[in-house]
Amino acid sequence: MSEQKDQGWFGDGLTEEILNSLAHVKGLNVISRTSSFAFKNKNLRVQVIADSLGVNYIVEGSIRKSGNGLRITAQLIRAKDGFHIWSNTYDRAATDIFELQKEIATKIAEGLDISLDEKAMQNMKWAGTTSADAYLAFLKGRELDDHAHQRTRFIDLATLKKANYYYEQSSQLDPDFVNPYLFHADFFLHYVLKDDPLYKDTLTDQQAYTLFNDDLASAIARSKETSQADYYRIPQTMYSNNWTNFRQVIEKSLLSEDAPRLFKYQNFDFSTLLIALGYGKELSEISQKILVKDPSAGDASRIIIFNLLHSGKYEEVLSETEKAKLAPVRYGMDDYKLFAMIQLGKLDEAYESILQDPDQDYFPYFDLKAIILAKKGNFDEAAKFVKMTHRSSPFYLFAVDAALGRKEANKEAALMDKKILLDFPLFRSLFLSPNNLPYDLSATPNFARKLKQAGVDIK
Repeated sequence: MSEQKDQGWFGDGLTEEILNSLAHVKGLNVISRTSSFAFKNKNLRVQVIADSLGVNYIVEGSIRKSGNGLRITAQLIRAKDGFHIWSNTYDRAATDIFELQKEIATKIAEGLDISLDEKAMQNMKWAGTTSADAYLAFLKGRELDDHAHQRTRFIDLATLKKANYYYEQSSQLDPDFVNPYLFHADFFLHYVLKDDPLYKDTLTDQQAYTLFNDDLASAIARSKETSQADYYRIPQTMYSNNWTNFRQVIEKSLLSEDAPRLFKYQNFDFSTLLIALGYGKELSEISQKILVKDPSAGDASRIIIFNLLHSGKYEEVLSETEKAKLAPVRYGMDDYKLFAMIQLGKLDEAYESILQDPDQDYFPYFDLKAIILAKKGNFDEAAKFVKMTHRSSPFYLFAVDAALGRKEANKEAALMDKKILLDFPLFRSLFLSPNNLPYDLSATPNFARKLKQAGVDIK
């Protein structure tokens, strides 16, 4: 690191912190401090230094001080041809020098970990950014996002709000990185739908609705390609009041050669609505292409299984769920497997499978138990479980219909239909059981109108 003469001690300290941080990057061999410092302030070509140290890459940088501010630049150079693989600039106030050294060293190590990992670079490219820092911030947001959607009683809006901090950071680092806007919108959707009754905020539903639409509009406006903008019009149209052109919007994206890259990053569970509208085959084919690139892509495996479920191929759902080896905590595939078992009449087996899980305080379990008990004629016990559950579960309306009857199910569906954003159970029910809905569409005039606009026979 080169620096002003009066900042030499800081440059040495930062260089040492970077060496220590890089030493923790898996699979990376880092030259010692003594060997590295031997080239301090020597004006030698990168290839000469690399040959002397026996390394393939060199990290070099500079520090500039202006008043109370510091500008730190670091870059990763491939020794054999001098190619700049990665670079970044950090502007910081020189308040706590030692904490600043650790922060910058950590960020550089994280950035290099991405830049030196071919798979990570490919994933970053597919995500839509060339900024390692923006991608890392996005991944930190996704990690919190996953945690917020884990098997808890409710969607954890407090954690989703923390995730939004990282999505906002990612957008600041790369304003043209589109995916953070899509996931940032998720908080506002769940807020409007009251999916976490424990969360308190001064935000009104109308304000959240506006911010939700602003995020989707930003994703479209900042899209680098027409295909990307078309893709983000799917959720935008899905949550609009007019589905007249919805099929054209969907089909334009499904037919795009960029579909595998774009459909890897989904939100709002819109794939289930697309399957309900008859696009399961196309989505499954796209998902197969995604899995070729990334076999660990859980959402892609999930969509394939969802299409089988929608098609009534319940035995295949059971076998494919086992093969997919998804994490049930995040993707809920065990729940859908149980639903398939119920459709096959395997009531006792399904109930016993639920009881084997030590965590019984889980809304989908309450619903599935209610459905099983009602099918076995035990309506009183079924009704008790319905009182314990929450409308955010994908099986909620099925449980209400089975345990309490169609009149009560219609009341619940009608309340959902009045919300300013489309509620999950309405379209999830259509995806799960297209020929035997647990409510009457006459009870949901807004949803029925949209389906009719999209060309669905709602008789």
